[in-house]
Amino acid sequence: MKCMACGSEKDVAVIELKVGGKVAVCLDCRVSAQKEVGRPPLGITKKISLTLPEEEWNWFDEQAKGNKSKFLRQLVWEKQSKESEWDNYACLGYAILGGQKMGLNDEQISQLVKTIRGEFDSKSVEQANNIYIKSDY
Repeated sequence: MKCMACGSEKDVAVIELKVGGKVAVCLDCRVSAQKEVGRPPLGITKKISLTLPEEEWNWFDEQAKGNKSKFLRQLVWEKQSKESEWDNYACLGYAILGGQKMGLNDEQISQLVKTIRGEFDSKSVEQANNIYIKSDY
């Protein structure tokens, strides 16, 4: 019996397909066909263990929409993106640039930066976001 894929006679077996019908393939063709089944690999798989409070797991499950791996990949990619890079120093840098464009002097800009830094400690990012959204600015 010959392999229907390559013509080899080495270790040929008849395999019944799930969709119906039968094929005769050699060991080498069976191994290479098995490697091509399924989705292509995205990278290296590593197992992790993550401990979170129940309310954070609830949030995670809701955000993941049934695909935790995909959601974690998205979080990693977003964190690596330069566009999503945001921190308090970036905010202060924008404030300095805005103050300079407005013609504020160094003392005024220094006072503005100190005042904003004080707000970092008293307001969450979400609170500051809501204040901006609700403002007339």
